[in-house]
Amino acid sequence: MANLIILHEDALRLSHPIFNDHTKSLSDHSDWKKPVFIWDPDYFADAGYSFKRLVFIYETLSTMPVDIYYGKMNDVIVALIEQESLTHLFIPKTPNPQLCHFIEFARGQLPTHIIEDDAFVALERAPDLGRFFRYWNKAKKAALSQDGVRL
Repeated sequence: MANLIILHEDALRLSHPIFNDHTKSLSDHSDWKKPVFIWDPDYFADAGYSFKRLVFIYETLSTMPVDIYYGKMNDVIVALIEQESLTHLFIPKTPNPQLCHFIEFARGQLPTHIIEDDAFVALERAPDLGRFFRYWNKAKKAALSQDGVRL
């Protein structure tokens, strides 16, 4: 019986709360497997990721203690559950609709804990996540201020 952290590109840093001790203390009686990232070429194609973005994701992953699995996310998670005798999944929260569909699939397979992250900046209203620069134009003042609050 084991727990598994499944990372995605919205949480590629070791300072993410998913790596905090409180996550692992939720189930002290179980083993923890090395965190995984599922490299799904269909997902990346559907998301329209450029080659540069894929290289960035891969280079970031190469600096982290994670195993990278190649294949369709749903197929890989089913195989991992069977092979590793998993009991709980831990996945970082994301606003990405495609990843939310995967999370819902995972919830149907095993108890799944969604771990929230601290906001990058505090904004007055929910940001437009359609394009990075629309978000950045709203967030840059807060991101560059000393207290992280939008001016």
